[in-house]
Amino acid sequence: MKSTLLAAALIVALPAAAIADDNWMMRARAINIAPDVSSSVAGLDVSSEWVPEVDFTYFLTPNIGMELILGTARHEVTLNGASLGKVN
Repeated sequence: MKSTLLAAALIVALPAAAIADDNWMMRARAINIAPDVSSSVAGLDVSSEWVPEVDFTYFLTPNIGMELILGTARHEVTLNGASLGKVN
């Protein structure tokens, strides 16, 4: 819950901002990490998470850029409703 509120605050407070050089851009946003749970084990599930994320982009040309993403998530793995643990 706290990370969701932090992400929302960052999105409102820090719109896409160009750094001094026009080739750089910094953004703060919230992203959803939703694992593709396709397993032969019946009842296996992995939680999806909304997390805050900050990224820096350097534009090589006006249309091509390289992006560094800073964000992390913790997922809970369950089997038939019983927790098997958390994965970072």
